[in-house]
Amino acid sequence: MNVPASSRRRALAIIDVQKEFVASNSSGPVANIKKLIASVPYNLYVEALFSAEPGSLWDRQTGWSLPHTQEINTIKGVASTLENRRVFQIQKHTKSAFKGDPNLLSILRAHRIDELHLVGFDLNDCVMASAFDSFDHGIFTYVIEECCGASRGTDLRTQAINLLRYLNLTNNSIYEPIPVITV
Repeated sequence: MNVPASSRRRALAIIDVQKEFVASNSSGPVANIKKLIASVPYNLYVEALFSAEPGSLWDRQTGWSLPHTQEINTIKGVASTLENRRVFQIQKHTKSAFKGDPNLLSILRAHRIDELHLVGFDLNDCVMASAFDSFDHGIFTYVIEECCGASRGTDLRTQAINLLRYLNLTNNSIYEPIPVITV
């Protein structure tokens, strides 16, 4: 995988890499996330964790909930690669990590982050929403395609990649002339 290697201060956002979203066929993205964390240094790491209570909009409109419990965590295989790194944890009840608690934009600005790389689940949902918000906040944004999965099949993932590539928001659609690191 090619990873943008600009000279900007950058962060890695790990979106919803929770057992509830990591399907049995998602070993590729999870292995690639671990490889990325081990191989590419970031100034900051962010774990975004999703929950939706019964009775929430998620439950009422989609028929789906994931109550917040002590077990709402990034899966152990990925979480262990983050040990001894500067990690901020965002709790969210929305699609975008930018609408969680604590406020992701404030964290990125406080650490002078100009570029955000996004990985996780679901590419066609929460990762994409976070990418759009990141770009709209004026942050160079790259979704690392090989590190993103979909909990419900590959069709939506493929469509999401096509859209994000069209918008030059992935590591495989870089418009600006910057180097890449091959991992």
